[in-house]
Amino acid sequence: GFDDNTFDGVVSCSLLSVVPEPHKAFAEMVRVCKPGGRIAITSHFHKTKGWQKHVDRAINHWVRSVLGYQTKLPETLVLDHGNVRLILREDHPIGPYIMNTAFVLEKL
Repeated sequence: GFDDNTFDGVVSCSLLSVVPEPHKAFAEMVRVCKPGGRIAITSHFHKTKGWQKHVDRAINHWVRSVLGYQTKLPETLVLDHGNVRLILREDHPIGPYIMNTAFVLEKL
């Protein structure tokens, strides 16, 4: 693997919702990013409001077994990590239902 604090930036596109242990994947992104560096992430995170919350919960098992990703990935996975600061959060619709969320974080 890479040494701690190796990269000025880390980019992850739709990775966290497909790996078996997303908290470990995110921890590795933080570990290899230099202090002051940026971490950019897009993924399908579980919605906590509105009709999408109910759909995410209802289809998670099917999506996981057929398509290989989860719809229950909590945003707290990245927002509650003690070693990063949120710079940007944006939702991006992909079709009528799928909504990816983009985060840009700074490693402290």
